[in-house]
Amino acid sequence: MKLAPLRPRKVVQISTATAGDGSGEVIFALCDDGTMWERAYVASEDDFTWFKIETPPETTNKGPNMKIAAQIKEFVTAKNALSLSCMDDSDLYDWLDAKAGGELDHVQMGIALDVARREIGKHLKTQAA
Repeated sequence: MKLAPLRPRKVVQISTATAGDGSGEVIFALCDDGTMWERAYVASEDDFTWFKIETPPETTNKGPNMKIAAQIKEFVTAKNALSLSCMDDSDLYDWLDAKAGGELDHVQMGIALDVARREIGKHLKTQAA
């Protein structure tokens, strides 16, 4: 049996977050073949390692991660968008974690950071217009 050659994956969306314990950075990548990968950087080991996330986040409007996105949209308002835009990812991570009651895992936090940055941008754009 002849196998088809593997084609390289292409990253279609990427999100970063500081690890909750501050030990390094976590990068999440969604690829064009539907797979999701996590790349953790541990400063003490100076090593990047990719791990496939076996259960990618829900993408339907009924999924738990869409609920998180809806909550983040409520947290980021026109009133706080400017101050939130001044935060680096670590501070924004802590703010979102506190708003969510500390219940988000790394994948959910990556989604929350991505949604928060988009919402902040939308509010700032609206205010500038």
